[in-house]
Amino acid sequence: MKSWIALLFAVICLTVLGVGTLYPKKFTAVITLDVEQKPASEQLVPGQEALVDKSERLRVVKEAIKSPQLLRELLLSLPEETSEGMDVKQGIRKLSQSIEVSETENNKIRIAYSSPDRSESYNNLVKLVELFVDGSEKSRKQKARDIYEFAKNQANDYKKQLREAEIEIHKYNTKDLDGTPVEVKKRIADYRAEVKKATLTIDSQQARVASLEKQISREKKYRDKPDISETLLAQLSDTQSRLDSLRSTYTEDYPDVIGLKRKIASLKEELQRVTSPGYVPEPQTHSIEDLNPVYETLRKRIASENAELIAKKKLLERTNTLIAEDLKRLDRIAEKQVSLAELSRDYEETKSVYQEMLARKEKARVSLKKGGEGGTSYRVYESARFPSGPDGLRFSQFFIAGPLLGILIPLLLLAGYIRFDPRIRTAKTLERCAGVPVLGVVPHLSTPLTKRVMRSDVILLSVFLGIVLVAYLSIAYAYQEGML
Repeated sequence: MKSWIALLFAVICLTVLGVGTLYPKKFTAVITLDVEQKPASEQLVPGQEALVDKSERLRVVKEAIKSPQLLRELLLSLPEETSEGMDVKQGIRKLSQSIEVSETENNKIRIAYSSPDRSESYNNLVKLVELFVDGSEKSRKQKARDIYEFAKNQANDYKKQLREAEIEIHKYNTKDLDGTPVEVKKRIADYRAEVKKATLTIDSQQARVASLEKQISREKKYRDKPDISETLLAQLSDTQSRLDSLRSTYTEDYPDVIGLKRKIASLKEELQRVTSPGYVPEPQTHSIEDLNPVYETLRKRIASENAELIAKKKLLERTNTLIAEDLKRLDRIAEKQVSLAELSRDYEETKSVYQEMLARKEKARVSLKKGGEGGTSYRVYESARFPSGPDGLRFSQFFIAGPLLGILIPLLLLAGYIRFDPRIRTAKTLERCAGVPVLGVVPHLSTPLTKRVMRSDVILLSVFLGIVLVAYLSIAYAYQEGML
């Protein structure tokens, strides 16, 4: 029993220590950033983005730090041995998993980077924050440049609109494309006379078309075909004549004679079929030769009349359109002075906006020269601290837990064994089980041989525990020195 307890103690100690050597270490470096939001002296551009709300600030920083562009730049800046064996996507995903962004109680941004190597976690975090701060500063300056370019483009656009308004007013003052009211009214009278004449012509032509359509409705499109039985009789007679001619020259077994006989038999069967009382004739099919000439002549005349009628209707429609255009032209002539006044008013409004955009452009230029004022900027509030130790359980805790568990677990197992062992070990247990009093207990007798065996067991057990202790300390020392 003592040997098993000692063996279990050794196994538990060494197992716990082995788990401690294999337990993954994670070192975390932390930097705290302070977020400064300075409103611009004046909103230079309508719709310019407002300051980021505090509730959205953490999300904006997290998205910026974990953006693929920033992580790719960080990955490319790492030493080759750090990123060796990883493609870009895998490296970006690994870096994103190592970064944690949170907000502290005093509204600062806490950025943490975790890595199995303490130097790597510290260096990568410093580089990451440097890239983020530099990128934010560049972005802020770029926004100032974009605002300047926007104001510049707007000023150029309004300058172009102002020039176009001047040209339009000049055209109104120098040209009168609509003519005088007298000319327009004379033209409308001529168009109306043409409309009246065309209407009479169209009515007359529509009457002719109706008459032709009435005539063509009484004509058949195709000429009548001869009866099929007559056709078969004619074919039968012709075939019989050819057979008689061949018989005068060839014998009955000649191929052509045999073929004609078969054809005659087929024609007779067909003639008998079509002349039977239950025969239903098939629908007739017609070719172009079967067309009725009178029907075709009337159809062509109707098509010609319809084409001419469509052309006259188009002309009438176009004339009515010209009349409507001239009526609108009269309205435009009457409203010319009103339109000219509107153009002048639009010109003055455009000129006012153009002068305002010139002022905004100058303010944006001054802001750009100062490096961009306003917006969100970041500065390091608390520098990165080199990780003093790994996160979570440390090796020293495993080192202490090994012997404690090695003693506690065997004792618990021994107590359980004694508790559930059915053998009687005490006089009280015997009295309780048998229900009779115990008169006496025979004590254990230790002989000289038993004492020597006990002494040798103690020595062997001490040597074994010493070996385990030396091995335990050696493994711990080797791990601390980095040899494992």
